[in-house]
Amino acid sequence: MKRDYDDLAVRLHCASAALVLLLFAMGRLTGLIPRGPARVDVWSAHLLIGLALAGVFAMRIAWRLKTPPLSDDPGPLGGAARWMHAALYGALGLVLVLGVINAFAHAFPLFNRVKLPQLGGAGFRETANLWHGTAANLLVALVSAHAAAAVLHHLWLEDRVLARMIPALREEAGLKRSQNENEA
Repeated sequence: MKRDYDDLAVRLHCASAALVLLLFAMGRLTGLIPRGPARVDVWSAHLLIGLALAGVFAMRIAWRLKTPPLSDDPGPLGGAARWMHAALYGALGLVLVLGVINAFAHAFPLFNRVKLPQLGGAGFRETANLWHGTAANLLVALVSAHAAAAVLHHLWLEDRVLARMIPALREEAGLKRSQNENEA
């Protein structure tokens, strides 16, 4: 029987997912706000939330380094899971690094109080912005594929992959297993 994720892993996973989705929405919608103090404040919040995500990401890496992987499946699904997790960690790290570079490339005025030092010129600023946005799109595509795979595991393969991450499903999965054992 495979282990479930501990409470810390579940909390870090949920925090990562929520922060990534919030930051992605902010990144895509803030351009709709007219230029001015309100827009700077939203971008400032985006930057600070990004730093919070970096902290959560660091905790996830620390957790992963001390906790062996839950899946040791040598088959194609196990390989796909290992590849997906590596891609998610890599893409998230890339988005975070590019976000910091982007903030400095824009000499960002944090809440119109503190201006970050300028890094590069106008061409570098455009390139940093493009790469940060492209990496964010890649990350959200990977997150979507990851979530879809978890739902497929739950609904089609009917295994415990999703239940290992969602405590409420653990009881349901245990109940289904005991009912199936009673029917046999």
